[in-house]
Amino acid sequence: MAHRRSGYSRLEWGIACGVAAILAGLCVPAVQKLRAASDRTRCANNLRTIGGGMRSYHDAKSHLPPGGNQADGEKSARTSPGCREREWSWAYHILPHLGFGDACANADADAVRSTAVPTFHCGARRKPGRRWNNRTMLDYAANAGTQPNGTDGAIQRSTEKPLRYMDFVDGRASTLLVAEKRINVAEFGAAPGDTQGFATPGWNADCEAHRFGKLPPAPDLDQPGERSPFTEFGSSHPGVVLALFADGAVRTIRHSVNPAVWRRACVRNDNQNFNFENLQ
Repeated sequence: MAHRRSGYSRLEWGIACGVAAILAGLCVPAVQKLRAASDRTRCANNLRTIGGGMRSYHDAKSHLPPGGNQADGEKSARTSPGCREREWSWAYHILPHLGFGDACANADADAVRSTAVPTFHCGARRKPGRRWNNRTMLDYAANAGTQPNGTDGAIQRSTEKPLRYMDFVDGRASTLLVAEKRINVAEFGAAPGDTQGFATPGWNADCEAHRFGKLPPAPDLDQPGERSPFTEFGSSHPGVVLALFADGAVRTIRHSVNPAVWRRACVRNDNQNFNFENLQ
């Protein structure tokens, strides 16, 4: 009488393992694409929330928030209460319009800077609410245009007159308001542009809460030990950066966007029209 086999042969095991390896090879890229799409969706929602905060601030104050400043000889904004209105960043000023009014009013500067604001973090880089040096960092930057004090952008240095939406002579739909900023992900909390936190970076060469449109957006760097500051926008999303325009629309912009077209989007008053298809 023939005996029934109790297991698989080596050949069958080899075939099964080969099929499993092929399926895994097919699944991993699919999972990575789904994760990247999810990160982009959350990041776009962050920017829409920031845009809502900007509109609410504008409705309350009749102008957009100031971009920040620091006193002569200082590397960042001062932390005394009297310095907040003129020196702290746009991200600090919209806190009440994001549901963080109590944090904004807290007299303890360290408590303000350590407030977890999930909206300020892109999921492609770091988990919402993470802190470095007990400070909450900022993955987004206001558009400072192409001039040193932001005078042709959307947000100006606090020493300049605050801008109103009516100052966007090219139209709100044609002017970048806030976008992701380029950083070195290997140097979180240590590289210039990612050290002072969202509230007190001031307005200096580190460009922590603002970026310029002279250069097109670029991919994030991942290089330990490299701490050169960036002035351009950028992201960890493969091939693209997410950008909030002054009309509230969030657009996906290629890293390979034409530099001249990008500059037009970053300057609010050059009277230049452009095709948004060139930004996609």
